Amino acid sequence: MSRPEKQFSPVFSRNGSPLFGPSFLRPFVRTRLSAVFAAILLAAVPGISFSVQTVNNGDMNITFGDGSDNLDLLNNGTIRAYGSGMEAGAHSRLENAGTVTVLGGNAYGMIAGDGATLTNQATGIINVSQSDGHGMALTGNTGNITNNGTINLNGRYGVGLFARDTGDVAESVTLTNNGTIHGATASDVGMAAEGKGIALVNSASGIILMDGHDNGGIVASGDDSTVINNGAITVSGYGSKGIAAFGNHSVLANNGDIIVTGYGSNAIEAGNHVSVIQTGNIRVTGTDGTGVLLESGASLDNSGSIITTQSGSHAIYGFGDDISITNTHTLQTGGENAIGIALSGENIHILNRGQITTTGQYGEGISISGDGSTVSNAGSITTSGKEAHGIFITGGNVTVSNTGRITVTGPGSHELMVGNSDGSVTGHVFVDTWSLALSPGQWNDPASRPFAVGPGSTLTFSGTRLILRPGNTVSGFEFGKRYDVADMIDNAGGSVTGSIGSDTPDSTIAGAMPMLRANLYGGSADGALNQQVSLSLDENGNHGQGANNGSVHRTAARLWLLERTLGDSFDTLVAAPDWSFFVQPYYQHSRVTGNAHSKSDSEGLIAGATRPIGDNLRLGWHAGLEHTDLAASRHGLKSDTNAWQAGLHGKYSLTPCWALHGQITGTVARSNYDFSMEGDAASDKRTEYGIFTRLKSSWDIPVTARHTLSPEIGLAWLWMRNPAMNAHWKQEHNQEMNLHFEKRDFSAVYGTADLRWRGKYTSGDTVIRPTVALGVRQNLLDGHVESGFTFMGNRYTSYLDEDRTTGTADIGVRITRNNLSGTLRYNGEYGNHFTSHIIWAEFGATF
Repeated sequence: MSRPEKQFSPVFSRNGSPLFGPSFLRPFVRTRLSAVFAAILLAAVPGISFSVQTVNNGDMNITFGDGSDNLDLLNNGTIRAYGSGMEAGAHSRLENAGTVTVLGGNAYGMIAGDGATLTNQATGIINVSQSDGHGMALTGNTGNITNNGTINLNGRYGVGLFARDTGDVAESVTLTNNGTIHGATASDVGMAAEGKGIALVNSASGIILMDGHDNGGIVASGDDSTVINNGAITVSGYGSKGIAAFGNHSVLANNGDIIVTGYGSNAIEAGNHVSVIQTGNIRVTGTDGTGVLLESGASLDNSGSIITTQSGSHAIYGFGDDISITNTHTLQTGGENAIGIALSGENIHILNRGQITTTGQYGEGISISGDGSTVSNAGSITTSGKEAHGIFITGGNVTVSNTGRITVTGPGSHELMVGNSDGSVTGHVFVDTWSLALSPGQWNDPASRPFAVGPGSTLTFSGTRLILRPGNTVSGFEFGKRYDVADMIDNAGGSVTGSIGSDTPDSTIAGAMPMLRANLYGGSADGALNQQVSLSLDENGNHGQGANNGSVHRTAARLWLLERTLGDSFDTLVAAPDWSFFVQPYYQHSRVTGNAHSKSDSEGLIAGATRPIGDNLRLGWHAGLEHTDLAASRHGLKSDTNAWQAGLHGKYSLTPCWALHGQITGTVARSNYDFSMEGDAASDKRTEYGIFTRLKSSWDIPVTARHTLSPEIGLAWLWMRNPAMNAHWKQEHNQEMNLHFEKRDFSAVYGTADLRWRGKYTSGDTVIRPTVALGVRQNLLDGHVESGFTFMGNRYTSYLDEDRTTGTADIGVRITRNNLSGTLRYNGEYGNHFTSHIIWAEFGATF
């Protein structure tokens, strides 16, 4: 169906008609009343300076001040005047702590010239009773206006705070409202400025309340202006606006609350090449209202909330070329023909990372009319009304990308609509990427398929990348089932060209998360209408399996490293009569290949001490800490871990050549896990525990006085606990794909065998001991690393096999002199799917 054009009030147009009535931009009129007692006093004292303050504590019915420069006026009383209430020239200071009421038309409560400072204190009240009046006004290139009190506008075309730059460049002019400005009649403005580079700020305590039609909260018309709202603005009349900037290269920021209730009213308006930053809350309750209105070249970055509730209202509306929009939070509309983002013009760019929701019929999440534009949705778009589309495109050469989620539930609604159903408007769209839930039951009705092409329009798949998501089983979704791309398109007389994906049949395209594997059948020669896709679930690719596998390998590597270094430290100073202490810094790089691909880098430090107990026994303690960064890209996982370990170790010499080595070590690790899926992320933390025990027998066989061979055999037990964890995705539209990972324990029994060569070379007090060892390690259990998880209401279990057999290598040298020793070593472990490389050093001393 055809949609009505959006209508706007001409009251705020920039094309010849006035912004706020005939007096908004007219020159200031200074009313000088010779009867002012203070003015006579000032005229009678030649050369009076700014430092001399004149104070009114009484009741005056005339103007306070004569418009001269360098005046310093303070009103603590009451002023009533038909001209200006307080008036001064350049470099003056005006303060009101009492009440100023101006009764005449075109009058000013307070007015001063260049370089002046005007302040309405918290107790100050300024009443403007007739049309064309201003509460506080400044003309010049420098100066400040601050309202901490109350300003009441009771005549048409009134302005609360006003500044006008009279030169080519405004050096520094700032208007600040910390109090309350109330406009009770039509065409009033809370704060307004004409000129270049003027700043208007409604602070967090500022309140601007405009009750009449065609009103404005804050309006700046000059180039390079700055408009900031940190407070509350409410406009209730038709054709009104909350805040606006019309000058080129101005910046408009809303960090507060704007409520707009009138018909055809806008919360924010941005003229040509104005940048808008919207972090606050906007609510538009009038018919045909707009949250943010943009003109050519304007840009919007919205991280706040924009809500409209009535028919014909748009959260964001723009007309003109080169408009760009980024939304990272909430856009919500209600009512018929309401749109989240509606733009018309060429070279438009839209990026949605937030949530767009429409609830009325004929609504759209995003609508573009114009050529050469781009639309990218990485967030969620939800529509629920009749013939309400996620993205609606008219115009040529528009590129669309959807990596988020688009959900349409109303009859005759499509995720992407190109042109309209009767062909009165057409479009030509290139689909770059599309995230699609496989829901064949929905596709039985052509009017509700994901894609639609109207008469005369063209939908082009040009090597398009599909990101497949599992659909609802009620709608007929099954893992492994093939689905025709043709069934996803409602072609009402348009043209569908191009193809999905690559030319390689059965090639993987993309699943929304690592464990979802998407496949494409048919190449580009077949065309998209002859291609098929399927989606399967690889349980072993789940994020929890990546976390468990990574933590098991990391903990095992950490504890095996400890076993190697401790075994060497026993021989640091074998003749030590008392305690020997050691410190061992190390770096380790590990890599897991295959389905459990990951890599990790660790830095750690081990410290300990050993002492003899009798002639044959040596006992000691050890403790250490380690930091590890792990990345398992295939599982969409990264983690960083801080681990602590502590234990006891000992060596018992059965004979001079035969010894038993033993240790028991406990480890605790605190891991931060970051999970990823297409366009989204999740994170969780857990504390992992482990226990490692080891008993090794070694036999020294002297070959010569300098060379010894030592066969070594051992038995070890490792137990680990990986607590439960969750992946709760940040984006609302992915909550149905949250995962719960169950608690899992892992245990292994290892048998080890090594052959070690040690040398001994003496030079004076220095002893050099090189060593080389080669060995094998065998897991005597099944080696399974297991993960249990729940996904979309179903429970799954996955298993990955750890390398049961690995080879080990050790090479290094120790230098001992008197009671000190130093060591540099390399240890390696090599399996089919696991490798580990360690470089470590040791510094030892005996006391």
